[in-house]
Amino acid sequence: MKRADVLHDAFAAALTLAADGSAEKISAFLPGTCDSALSLAVDQGMRISFPMLLMASPGYGDWTQYLPRNPGFM
Repeated sequence: MKRADVLHDAFAAALTLAADGSAEKISAFLPGTCDSALSLAVDQGMRISFPMLLMASPGYGDWTQYLPRNPGFM
């Protein structure tokens, strides 16, 4: 997400939709630099169960085209 100022509201809306749909489990990739979204996750009882760190050499390219994916989960 390019705009960290709207991530909290977008994440809150996603959590509401998931809860309204009676989802048993919810997971999310949240940037560690967005304190408001991380605080919301913790306030809702979510926990960090699979921390990830993205690293790259300079000149990697366009980060907006990157989609995190864990090859262990299909």
